[in-house]
Amino acid sequence: MTNNKAWHKKAQELHQEGWSYRAIGRELGKDESVVRRYLNKVRAEIEIFGEALDKPVESLWDDFSFGGGVGKQKKPSSPRVLFLDIETAPIDGYVWDLWNNNVSLDQIEKDWYILSWAAKWLGEEDVFYEDKSDTWDNEDDLMLLGGIWTLMNEADIIVTQNGIKFDEKKLNARFIINGFPPPSSYRSVDTLQIAKKHFGFTSNKLEYMTSKLCKKYKKLTHGKYPGFKLWKQCLLGNQEAWTEMYEYNVHDVLALEELYLILRPWYKSHPNFNVYTDSEETVCACGNKEFEHSGYHYTNLGKYDKFKCTECFAETRGSVNLLPKSKRATLHRNIM
Repeated sequence: MTNNKAWHKKAQELHQEGWSYRAIGRELGKDESVVRRYLNKVRAEIEIFGEALDKPVESLWDDFSFGGGVGKQKKPSSPRVLFLDIETAPIDGYVWDLWNNNVSLDQIEKDWYILSWAAKWLGEEDVFYEDKSDTWDNEDDLMLLGGIWTLMNEADIIVTQNGIKFDEKKLNARFIINGFPPPSSYRSVDTLQIAKKHFGFTSNKLEYMTSKLCKKYKKLTHGKYPGFKLWKQCLLGNQEAWTEMYEYNVHDVLALEELYLILRPWYKSHPNFNVYTDSEETVCACGNKEFEHSGYHYTNLGKYDKFKCTECFAETRGSVNLLPKSKRATLHRNIM
């Protein structure tokens, strides 16, 4: 979503009057590529959200600091849950065959780096996005990293699709290469791992799961530039391709949030939101405060009250072992 800068409104007005990108740039003292990128994002917002939005998708670099001012603050009424998705440039190298290649380091011409990222907080409207469309002709992603580092540094929980193996490790690699310290610790929730553990879908890809489960946001299929063509055109500086990358990346985060909310009640290892607050009132991760007693949960050494949320039907158990001490003393433990 676009920055609410003074020239943006004027650029939109001139564009609606039929002015070219070049003419608008001359009038406002902006480079044509900057004007084109901004107005293409406005068009993408209208396609995704139905309207041009005034929410900021500005770089968080000005707020970035290695000091203590940006990290986790006093715990709010619920944990800070961040959804994120990144896109990376491919490794550019020399190969002699299309199959089963072992590429040595001296065959690499250009290493991978971050092309773009999108992120949003659970339950909030703003979607943050940054990319290298203005600096597509080099591999320097330093200015891209400050924003996503700041968000991760504030997060208690980070939700991704295949992010434990890909997004988080890729970001950590770029962080350390560029001299960043580790962001403040967080817990990871990966919808791909939830799908593998609890379901037998035909495919665990985001495209398949959102097509079957989500009502509002389904993963976009590429438009004019399908598959690798999108990455190739972005790396050639095609601003139309960068607009499609924006739509693709932002929509992935929106679809990810919706998918997470659908899968969450099934996830037995989901972080307990109640430990992130000082309140002694029990609240489900969905925000509901009403539970029904649904029997008992048994372990090898204990019996506990079991409760079901009346909204999302997620189950939890009490923390008090209901077996008397005399009964517990008679229980034999398994030998591991």
